[in-house]
Amino acid sequence: MMELSERKLRLIERLMRVRSQAVLEQLDELLIRAEMESRAEESLKAIDTNDVVALDDFTQNNQSWLKKRASK
Repeated sequence: MMELSERKLRLIERLMRVRSQAVLEQLDELLIRAEMESRAEESLKAIDTNDVVALDDFTQNNQSWLKKRASK
């Protein structure tokens, strides 16, 4: 089985030979969709394992960060 890094390199090489703007747009959309699906799966796993931050805590952390950033 081909190593992941080698497979990525081969895909990049193939991508560099694509000349059609339409094909590049299709590939870009496919990659975006795959990235979104991967992030959604990660989020669902985090929810299942209770690896989440409560909205109130998130808001407080953001406000604290903003205050620290504004005081610099």
